[in-house]
Amino acid sequence: MDSIRFTPLRLEKIGDLHLEGARGLSAASGIVGCEDRYFVVPDDGLHLGCFALAFDRPGTIVPLVDEAPVTYTKAEKADLESLAAVPAQYCGDHGPCLMSLGSGSSDKRRRGFMVAIDSTAAPRAFDLGPLYDALSALIPALNVEGAAVRGDVVRLVHRGNSLGGHNAVIDLDARVFFEAIDKHGMVGADALRSVRPVNLGTVPSPEGPVPLTFTDVAPAPDGGYLFTASAENTKDRIDDGPVLASALGRLDADGLVTSVRLLDRQVKVEGVDARRTPDGTLDIRLVTDPDDPTQVAEVFRVAEPGI
Repeated sequence: MDSIRFTPLRLEKIGDLHLEGARGLSAASGIVGCEDRYFVVPDDGLHLGCFALAFDRPGTIVPLVDEAPVTYTKAEKADLESLAAVPAQYCGDHGPCLMSLGSGSSDKRRRGFMVAIDSTAAPRAFDLGPLYDALSALIPALNVEGAAVRGDVVRLVHRGNSLGGHNAVIDLDARVFFEAIDKHGMVGADALRSVRPVNLGTVPSPEGPVPLTFTDVAPAPDGGYLFTASAENTKDRIDDGPVLASALGRLDADGLVTSVRLLDRQVKVEGVDARRTPDGTLDIRLVTDPDDPTQVAEVFRVAEPGI
Protein backbone atom coordinates (compact mmCIF):
# COMPACT_ATOMS: atom_id res chain seq x y z
CA MET A 1 0.00 0.00 0.00
CA ASP A 2 1.14 3.54 -0.75
CA SER A 3 0.13 6.79 0.95
CA ILE A 4 -3.31 6.47 2.59
CA ARG A 5 -5.87 9.04 1.39
CA PHE A 6 -9.16 7.41 2.28
CA THR A 7 -12.12 9.23 3.82
CA PRO A 8 -11.55 9.26 7.60
CA LEU A 9 -13.61 6.90 9.73
CA ARG A 10 -15.78 8.79 12.20
CA LEU A 11 -15.33 8.13 15.93
CA GLU A 12 -17.56 8.97 18.90
CA LYS A 13 -15.98 9.47 22.30
CA ILE A 14 -17.48 7.26 25.02
CA GLY A 15 -15.49 8.50 28.00
CA ASP A 16 -12.22 8.56 29.92
CA LEU A 17 -10.68 5.55 31.67
CA HIS A 18 -11.02 6.69 35.29
CA LEU A 19 -10.51 4.17 38.11
CA GLU A 20 -11.99 3.95 41.61
CA GLY A 21 -9.52 5.31 44.15
CA ALA A 22 -7.01 6.24 41.45
CA ARG A 23 -6.64 8.87 38.78
CA GLY A 24 -7.11 6.44 35.93
CA LEU A 25 -5.28 4.58 33.18
CA SER A 26 -2.88 6.90 31.35
CA ALA A 27 -1.45 4.50 28.76
CA ALA A 28 -4.15 2.11 27.54
CA SER A 29 -2.69 -0.48 25.20
CA GLY A 30 -5.32 -3.22 24.82
CA ILE A 31 -9.04 -3.80 25.36
CA VAL A 32 -11.23 -6.91 25.52
CA GLY A 33 -14.98 -7.15 25.99
CA CYS A 34 -16.24 -10.05 28.17
CA GLU A 35 -20.05 -10.30 28.34
CA ASP A 36 -21.02 -7.51 30.76
CA ARG A 37 -17.73 -5.61 31.06
CA TYR A 38 -14.55 -4.48 29.38
CA PHE A 39 -10.98 -5.06 30.50
CA VAL A 40 -8.19 -2.66 29.57
CA VAL A 41 -4.43 -3.10 30.07
CA PRO A 42 -2.03 -0.15 30.44
CA ASP A 43 1.55 -0.44 29.20
CA ASP A 44 3.00 1.36 32.25
CA GLY A 45 1.64 -0.91 35.00
CA LEU A 46 1.10 -4.50 36.10
CA HIS A 47 -2.66 -4.43 36.43
CA LEU A 48 -5.86 -4.30 34.37
CA GLY A 49 -8.79 -1.93 34.58
CA CYS A 50 -12.29 -3.47 34.62
CA PHE A 51 -15.10 -1.24 33.29
CA ALA A 52 -18.87 -1.38 32.77
CA LEU A 53 -20.04 -1.81 29.18
CA ALA A 54 -21.15 1.83 29.01
CA PHE A 55 -17.96 3.20 30.62
CA ASP A 56 -20.34 5.36 32.67
CA ARG A 57 -18.55 5.00 36.02
CA PRO A 58 -14.98 4.54 37.26
CA GLY A 59 -13.50 1.11 36.73
CA THR A 60 -11.84 -1.19 39.25
CA ILE A 61 -8.28 -2.47 39.35
CA VAL A 62 -7.38 -6.12 38.68
CA PRO A 63 -3.78 -6.65 39.88
CA LEU A 64 -1.45 -8.93 37.92
CA VAL A 65 1.13 -9.12 40.71
CA ASP A 66 0.89 -9.11 44.49
CA GLU A 67 1.64 -5.44 45.07
CA ALA A 68 -0.17 -2.12 45.06
CA PRO A 69 -0.74 -0.69 41.56
CA VAL A 70 2.33 1.24 40.46
CA THR A 71 3.00 3.40 37.42
CA TYR A 72 6.43 2.44 36.12
CA THR A 73 8.94 4.58 34.26
CA LYS A 74 9.70 3.83 30.62
CA ALA A 75 12.92 2.04 31.56
CA GLU A 76 11.28 -0.09 34.27
CA LYS A 77 7.93 -1.03 32.80
CA ALA A 78 6.93 -4.50 31.58
CA ASP A 79 5.34 -2.81 28.53
CA LEU A 80 2.23 -4.97 28.37
CA GLU A 81 1.06 -3.92 24.91
CA SER A 82 -1.59 -6.54 24.21
CA LEU A 83 -4.69 -8.07 25.79
CA ALA A 84 -6.52 -11.05 24.29
CA ALA A 85 -9.47 -13.24 25.18
CA VAL A 86 -8.42 -16.89 25.43
CA PRO A 87 -10.81 -19.68 24.33
CA ALA A 88 -12.00 -21.90 27.20
CA GLN A 89 -10.12 -24.94 25.87
CA TYR A 90 -6.83 -23.24 26.76
CA CYS A 91 -7.90 -21.85 30.16
CA GLY A 92 -7.75 -25.01 32.23
CA ASP A 93 -10.08 -25.30 35.20
CA HIS A 94 -10.44 -21.60 35.94
CA GLY A 95 -13.06 -20.61 33.36
CA PRO A 96 -12.81 -17.63 30.98
CA CYS A 97 -9.38 -16.04 30.90
CA LEU A 98 -7.35 -13.26 29.33
CA MET A 99 -3.75 -13.07 28.21
CA SER A 100 -1.44 -10.04 28.18
CA LEU A 101 2.03 -10.03 26.61
CA GLY A 102 5.06 -7.79 26.96
CA SER A 103 6.36 -6.15 23.80
CA GLY A 104 9.82 -7.72 23.84
CA SER A 105 11.40 -4.34 23.04
CA SER A 106 13.84 -4.71 25.97
CA ASP A 107 14.96 -7.45 28.37
CA LYS A 108 12.42 -6.25 30.96
CA ARG A 109 9.55 -6.64 28.48
CA ARG A 110 9.53 -10.40 27.89
CA ARG A 111 6.85 -11.56 30.35
CA GLY A 112 3.25 -12.52 29.80
CA PHE A 113 0.29 -13.06 32.13
CA MET A 114 -2.74 -15.36 32.13
CA VAL A 115 -5.70 -13.98 34.09
CA ALA A 116 -8.83 -15.96 35.06
CA ILE A 117 -11.61 -13.38 35.09
CA ASP A 118 -14.32 -15.25 37.03
CA SER A 119 -12.11 -17.11 39.48
CA THR A 120 -10.12 -16.44 42.63
CA ALA A 121 -7.07 -18.05 41.00
CA ALA A 122 -4.08 -15.70 41.00
CA PRO A 123 -2.80 -14.39 37.65
CA ARG A 124 0.00 -16.53 36.27
CA ALA A 125 3.19 -15.01 34.84
CA PHE A 126 5.17 -16.77 32.13
CA ASP A 127 8.43 -16.24 30.27
CA LEU A 128 8.42 -15.27 26.58
CA GLY A 129 12.21 -15.00 26.35
CA PRO A 130 12.96 -18.11 24.23
CA LEU A 131 10.15 -17.30 21.78
CA TYR A 132 11.21 -13.66 21.53
CA ASP A 133 14.84 -14.71 20.98
CA ALA A 134 13.72 -16.74 17.97
CA LEU A 135 11.57 -13.88 16.66
CA SER A 136 14.38 -11.34 17.14
CA ALA A 137 16.54 -13.43 14.81
CA LEU A 138 13.89 -12.95 12.11
CA ILE A 139 12.57 -9.45 12.89
CA PRO A 140 14.85 -6.46 13.61
CA ALA A 141 13.94 -4.47 16.75
CA LEU A 142 11.10 -6.75 17.90
CA ASN A 143 8.09 -4.84 19.24
CA VAL A 144 4.96 -7.00 19.76
CA GLU A 145 1.97 -4.65 20.04
CA GLY A 146 -1.06 -6.90 19.69
CA ALA A 147 -2.28 -10.46 20.22
CA ALA A 148 -5.42 -12.38 19.25
CA VAL A 149 -6.41 -16.01 19.76
CA ARG A 150 -8.71 -17.74 17.29
CA GLY A 151 -9.04 -21.51 16.83
CA ASP A 152 -5.59 -23.08 16.75
CA VAL A 153 -3.72 -19.81 16.09
CA VAL A 154 -2.24 -17.17 18.38
CA ARG A 155 -1.70 -14.15 16.10
CA LEU A 156 0.76 -11.43 17.12
CA VAL A 157 1.43 -8.17 15.31
CA HIS A 158 4.88 -6.57 15.36
CA ARG A 159 5.11 -2.79 15.12
CA GLY A 160 7.86 -1.83 12.71
CA ASN A 161 8.44 1.68 14.01
CA SER A 162 12.23 1.51 14.29
CA LEU A 163 14.52 2.99 11.64
CA GLY A 164 14.37 0.69 8.62
CA GLY A 165 11.84 -1.58 10.34
CA HIS A 166 8.73 -3.20 8.92
CA ASN A 167 5.45 -4.48 10.30
CA ALA A 168 4.89 -8.20 10.59
CA VAL A 169 2.10 -10.67 11.32
CA ILE A 170 3.33 -13.58 13.46
CA ASP A 171 1.29 -16.77 13.76
CA LEU A 172 1.89 -19.26 16.57
CA ASP A 173 0.50 -22.72 17.21
CA ALA A 174 -2.03 -22.16 19.99
CA ARG A 175 -1.86 -25.70 21.35
CA VAL A 176 1.93 -25.61 21.64
CA PHE A 177 1.85 -22.07 23.04
CA PHE A 178 -0.62 -22.74 25.86
CA GLU A 179 0.74 -26.20 26.70
CA ALA A 180 4.18 -24.62 27.15
CA ILE A 181 2.73 -22.06 29.56
CA ASP A 182 0.88 -24.76 31.50
CA LYS A 183 3.79 -27.21 31.73
CA HIS A 184 6.87 -25.01 31.78
CA GLY A 185 5.81 -21.40 32.43
CA MET A 186 7.84 -20.53 29.34
CA VAL A 187 7.16 -20.37 25.58
CA GLY A 188 9.81 -21.48 23.09
CA ALA A 189 10.50 -21.28 19.38
CA ASP A 190 8.59 -24.50 18.68
CA ALA A 191 5.33 -22.52 18.90
CA LEU A 192 6.28 -20.43 15.85
CA ARG A 193 4.39 -21.12 12.61
CA SER A 194 5.05 -18.14 10.32
CA VAL A 195 6.20 -14.53 10.05
CA ARG A 196 4.73 -12.35 7.29
CA PRO A 197 6.03 -8.80 6.55
CA VAL A 198 3.15 -6.31 6.13
CA ASN A 199 3.00 -2.85 4.53
CA LEU A 200 0.19 -0.64 5.89
CA GLY A 201 0.98 2.46 3.82
CA THR A 202 2.17 5.90 4.85
CA VAL A 203 0.84 9.27 6.00
CA PRO A 204 2.42 12.44 4.52
CA SER A 205 4.31 14.90 6.71
CA PRO A 206 6.55 17.95 6.06
CA GLU A 207 9.54 15.69 6.80
CA GLY A 208 8.40 13.03 4.36
CA PRO A 209 6.02 10.04 4.52
CA VAL A 210 5.55 8.37 7.91
CA PRO A 211 4.60 4.67 7.87
CA LEU A 212 1.53 3.34 9.62
CA THR A 213 2.63 0.71 12.12
CA PHE A 214 0.57 -1.86 14.04
CA THR A 215 -0.67 -1.04 17.55
CA ASP A 216 -3.17 -3.88 18.18
CA VAL A 217 -5.11 -6.79 16.66
CA ALA A 218 -8.37 -8.53 17.62
CA PRO A 219 -10.65 -11.19 16.13
CA ALA A 220 -13.53 -9.77 14.08
CA PRO A 221 -16.93 -11.35 14.85
CA ASP A 222 -17.61 -11.92 11.13
CA GLY A 223 -14.23 -13.53 10.43
CA GLY A 224 -10.69 -12.33 9.97
CA TYR A 225 -9.15 -9.74 12.26
CA LEU A 226 -9.36 -6.04 12.99
CA PHE A 227 -6.18 -4.09 13.63
CA THR A 228 -5.20 -0.59 14.70
CA ALA A 229 -2.15 1.33 13.54
CA SER A 230 -0.57 4.74 14.08
CA ALA A 231 1.76 6.92 12.05
CA GLU A 232 4.16 8.07 14.77
CA ASN A 233 7.09 10.23 13.71
CA THR A 234 9.85 8.37 15.55
CA LYS A 235 12.86 6.32 14.48
CA ASP A 236 12.98 4.25 17.67
CA ARG A 237 10.74 1.45 18.99
CA ILE A 238 10.93 2.80 22.56
CA ASP A 239 11.00 6.61 22.27
CA ASP A 240 7.68 8.34 21.52
CA GLY A 241 7.11 10.88 18.76
CA PRO A 242 4.31 13.04 17.34
CA VAL A 243 1.33 10.98 16.13
CA LEU A 244 0.15 12.20 12.72
CA ALA A 245 -2.79 9.82 12.39
CA SER A 246 -4.23 6.48 13.46
CA ALA A 247 -6.08 3.89 11.40
CA LEU A 248 -8.38 0.89 11.66
CA GLY A 249 -8.11 -1.98 9.22
CA ARG A 250 -8.74 -5.64 8.52
CA LEU A 251 -6.55 -8.71 8.05
CA ASP A 252 -7.75 -11.95 6.52
CA ALA A 253 -7.04 -15.39 7.95
CA ASP A 254 -3.70 -15.52 6.12
CA GLY A 255 -2.52 -12.17 7.51
CA LEU A 256 -3.12 -10.15 4.33
CA VAL A 257 -4.41 -6.58 4.65
CA THR A 258 -7.87 -6.22 3.09
CA SER A 259 -8.72 -2.64 4.15
CA VAL A 260 -7.29 0.39 5.96
CA ARG A 261 -9.14 3.55 6.97
CA LEU A 262 -7.71 6.54 8.77
CA LEU A 263 -9.58 7.82 11.84
CA ASP A 264 -11.00 11.33 12.14
CA ARG A 265 -9.23 11.98 15.48
CA GLN A 266 -5.53 12.73 15.82
CA VAL A 267 -5.03 10.34 18.73
CA LYS A 268 -2.74 7.36 19.28
CA VAL A 269 -5.10 4.40 19.24
CA GLU A 270 -3.52 1.36 20.91
CA GLY A 271 -6.34 -1.11 21.50
CA VAL A 272 -9.35 -2.49 19.59
CA ASP A 273 -12.24 -4.79 20.49
CA ALA A 274 -15.26 -5.78 18.39
CA ARG A 275 -18.50 -7.56 19.30
CA ARG A 276 -21.98 -8.07 17.90
CA THR A 277 -24.76 -6.37 19.86
CA PRO A 278 -28.14 -8.13 20.32
CA ASP A 279 -29.53 -6.25 17.30
CA GLY A 280 -26.64 -7.46 15.12
CA THR A 281 -24.67 -4.21 15.04
CA LEU A 282 -20.88 -4.45 14.92
CA ASP A 283 -19.74 -2.56 18.04
CA ILE A 284 -16.06 -1.53 17.79
CA ARG A 285 -14.33 0.10 20.78
CA LEU A 286 -10.91 1.74 20.69
CA VAL A 287 -8.65 2.95 23.53
CA THR A 288 -5.82 5.47 23.39
CA ASP A 289 -2.38 6.08 24.82
CA PRO A 290 -1.77 9.85 25.12
CA ASP A 291 1.96 9.26 25.83
CA ASP A 292 1.56 11.58 28.83
CA PRO A 293 1.27 10.14 32.38
CA THR A 294 -0.73 13.22 33.48
CA GLN A 295 -3.53 12.49 30.98
CA VAL A 296 -6.20 9.80 31.34
CA ALA A 297 -6.66 7.52 28.35
CA GLU A 298 -9.87 7.73 26.32
CA VAL A 299 -12.29 5.18 24.87
CA PHE A 300 -14.05 5.68 21.53
CA ARG A 301 -16.71 3.90 19.50
CA VAL A 302 -16.63 3.63 15.71
CA ALA A 303 -19.71 5.63 14.80
CA GLU A 304 -20.31 4.35 11.25
CA PRO A 305 -20.15 1.12 9.25
CA GLY A 306 -17.62 0.56 6.51
CA ILE A 307 -14.65 -1.24 7.92
